[in-house]
Amino acid sequence: MALYAPSVTYLHHPEDDAGQRIPHAWFERLTAWAREALADPEAKVLVHCHMGINRGPSGAFAILLDQGWGVSAALGAIRRARPIAAIDYAGDALDWHLTKRGATLLERQAAFKALATWRKRNRLDVEAVIRLTRSNAEHQNAWLFRFDAERIERHRAVIADDPDVAVLVPVHAHVDDFARHDYVIVWERGADGAAGRVVGIGLLVGPPEPLPAELKDAAAEPDTLHVPVVHWTLGLALQVPEVAAAAGSDDAEPAVLPGEALDAVSAALARSRAGALD
Repeated sequence: MALYAPSVTYLHHPEDDAGQRIPHAWFERLTAWAREALADPEAKVLVHCHMGINRGPSGAFAILLDQGWGVSAALGAIRRARPIAAIDYAGDALDWHLTKRGATLLERQAAFKALATWRKRNRLDVEAVIRLTRSNAEHQNAWLFRFDAERIERHRAVIADDPDVAVLVPVHAHVDDFARHDYVIVWERGADGAAGRVVGIGLLVGPPEPLPAELKDAAAEPDTLHVPVVHWTLGLALQVPEVAAAAGSDDAEPAVLPGEALDAVSAALARSRAGALD
C-alpha cells in the first residue's frame, strides 16, 4: 500500500471468517483507528475484507455504532451501500459497543431486539450470495516460480519479521500477462539430482514495475521489472507430479501452471493438512 498508494493510510487488521466469536479487542482497535482518521472532516474510511459479506461490513457496523448511529440505521446504511452484506458478526460488534458503553440490561435487550428485528425484515440468502460472488470473480492465472534454495531462504528471511510484507521478484518475460491476484506456486529445484517440490503458495499483489529508487543497489539490473508477491506459506514440502512436469525446464522465468496442476497442489495441500491433524 505504501508503494502503490502512498497517500492512503492503511490498517491491516486481519480476522478469520469461520463463524467464530470476534473478540472485543478486534473492534476496539478498528474503531479507535477509524475515530482518529475521521477527526479530519475531509477524511473517508473504507472498510473491506475478502468478499465484502461479513467481516468488512461488521467492522463498518462497529464504526457507525461508535460514531453514534443507531442499530437499525447503521445496518440499513450498510445494506444499501453493499446489498450483499450479511453482516454476520453484527452481534459481536453490538456486544462490544454495549459493553464499552456500560449499557444496562434493558438497553442491551432493546439493542439486540432491534438487531433481530432488522435481520428478520431483511433476510439474505448468504450461500447464494457467496456462490454469485465467486462466479463473478475474475479469472486468475497460476504462475509457477522456480527458485533455488538460496532465493527461497532469502524470501523466508524477509517474511520472518512480517508475514504480510510483499517480496519483490525480478521478471523478464510475460510482463504483460501478470495480473493482480494471480496465484503464485513456488517450486524449489532439487539439488544434485534430487526431486523438486512445491514449497510455497502466494499471491501477486501488483503489476510488474521497476524497482523503487530507494531499493536499487549497484548489483540491480537497471531495467528489470519486479512483481510484488505476498507469500501465504513458504514452509511446504509437497511432491506434486503435475507441477514437476510443468517445472521440467531449467528456465528461471515464471510459467503459467495448467489448471489440473493447480488442482493437484490444492489436493496435496489438503492431504498434508489432514495428516498434520491426525
